[in-house]
Amino acid sequence: MGFSAGGTLAASTAFNYTEENKPNFVAPIYAFFPKNMIDTIPADAPPLFIAVAANDPLNLQPHSVDLFTAWNTAKKDAELHVFNQGSHGFGMRVQKTTSDNWLNIFTNWLTVKGLIQ
Repeated sequence: MGFSAGGTLAASTAFNYTEENKPNFVAPIYAFFPKNMIDTIPADAPPLFIAVAANDPLNLQPHSVDLFTAWNTAKKDAELHVFNQGSHGFGMRVQKTTSDNWLNIFTNWLTVKGLIQ
C-alpha cells in the first residue's frame, strides 16, 4: 500500500515480484502510474484496491482508471473507488466528503478478501 509517490511504488510491486516476495494485495492510493508503466498483468496477479479523488489537482484519476482497466481486462481481482471530492491527500485529513470513508471501505475490502479478520 502506498499514497501518491508511494502509490507508484506500491503499484510497481504488482508487476515485479517473485514467488518469495509476491504481495498479498496491492493498494495504490492517488498514485501516479501512467499507461506506459503498465506492463503485462501476471497470471497470478495479486488483488488490487485503488482509490483516487476526481478533483485531484495532479490529475491522477486517469492513472487509476487505466490500472483498474488493465486488471479488469486481464480478468484479475480489482476494485476502484473514485471519490468525487477529496483532492490529493484525502487519506490524511477529514474533509466532510465521501472520501473521508475510504479507510472503512478499504478495511471492508481486506476483510472480504480474507486478508484481515
